[in-house]
Amino acid sequence: MKPAAVKPKLATLILLGSLLFVLTGSCLCSSGSKQYADMMTMVPVASTEFHFWNIHGLGADSELWPLYEKFRESSIARQLADIEPVLAVVKNSAKASGFDGSVTVLEGDFNSRDLERRLKSEGYVLSMHLDVEIWTPEEGELYVSVALVDRAVLMGTAEDLKACINAMELDQQDSFYEDQAIEWVADRLPEGLIVDIFRAGPDSTEHYADLISYGRSYTKEGEDKLRMTGIYMFSDGYAAEPALAHVSDYLKGQEFTNVETKQEGNFIRATASVYISDLTRDMPY
Repeated sequence: MKPAAVKPKLATLILLGSLLFVLTGSCLCSSGSKQYADMMTMVPVASTEFHFWNIHGLGADSELWPLYEKFRESSIARQLADIEPVLAVVKNSAKASGFDGSVTVLEGDFNSRDLERRLKSEGYVLSMHLDVEIWTPEEGELYVSVALVDRAVLMGTAEDLKACINAMELDQQDSFYEDQAIEWVADRLPEGLIVDIFRAGPDSTEHYADLISYGRSYTKEGEDKLRMTGIYMFSDGYAAEPALAHVSDYLKGQEFTNVETKQEGNFIRATASVYISDLTRDMPY
């Protein structure tokens, strides 16, 4: 028996469906991932701190403007204004440090041709690294170097920018997100207006026995309040269990309220509330 012929209309639908699958699978594969996780792939694996700010979200809510002003008044924003006068094009910001340097990644609706033209007019000098443009201000300037990548601007010293470009472009260079101990914490955190992720060590803010990595995510909870979700990864459950009380005590001492902690295997999940005014006072951009 011959197989039944496919009707033209059905064949067209199958073809269109297959094409849509190819497009969504190859071009839009990151559309469902978290914004901060995408930006973690742009910074070096040796980073010890990562700070994500949803600039668009902070600027769109008047109750969050005290935090948005932290970005707006920063040296990064002041320098950016010289080459991109419309700060509203910035959607997200990420700052990474600890790889013998630091870098800021700004993601948004940038026009690379406009940026290149303004960088030239401001006297920046062009160099290339792995086919990525790096623009360095004239000697004696207080500004940092600028690298242009797809829909993003990287700002830092030229050497620090090269480390980020290596993380994005070279197969042998891992990014911060590809460190499993970091990825496990990042994947457990909710999407947030501000997300901080740390590699635990002698210089980290919180110290608990056998703590490996930890992070916090802040979401809007109500008028003048944010909800914080914290994830702490320990070497095993044996180390996590006695740290429950220590994590709770630390957060309560940092002006968090409604603190709750629970153990999830070798992880601790903490939730709490904090006033926007208190967070703004204590959190630098």
